[in-house]
Amino acid sequence: FSGSVPKKCSGDTLYFVLCPQAWKRLPRNRVVLQMEQYPNNMFFNFSWIAMLMSSLAIFDFSKRNIELISSKYAFYRKALCLPVVIKFDSERRSRGAEKEFDFVFFGAINERRKKVLDHLSARFSILRLTGVYGDALYSELARAKACINIHYYDAVLLETMRISEVVAMGL
Repeated sequence: FSGSVPKKCSGDTLYFVLCPQAWKRLPRNRVVLQMEQYPNNMFFNFSWIAMLMSSLAIFDFSKRNIELISSKYAFYRKALCLPVVIKFDSERRSRGAEKEFDFVFFGAINERRKKVLDHLSARFSILRLTGVYGDALYSELARAKACINIHYYDAVLLETMRISEVVAMGL
């Protein structure tokens, strides 16, 4: 992530860009899948809105996002909801793995999340993962019996991507 698209991105090629915030430079002919939560997100600033407005089409993972964003930005009424579901192959399922931890939490830590995890740690063994992705993440997730989903902000949408990942693994 955070790379640039190839310099030859031009002409008649249509690009589908997942998580456009991860790229330094985007192709002009793009359709984006917006997967951030509105409004409690650092990405929803002037540049982000300008990038969305200049996209050929926008898909959003959440109907609620579309409702909230389009109430402030009329162009977003054209956004289409595209719920994302993850399906892993049987190799990534965690059923047979040894369960060393009661729970796993993965994601960035803020004071709110730290407070909840510290409280739960008094009674349960908790594996905390930050900055772990891909196969390394899946190997670590398999070490826990269940996953804890703690919202980064107080009032946000259900983190469907995180939940889809762990449910697909059998957590």
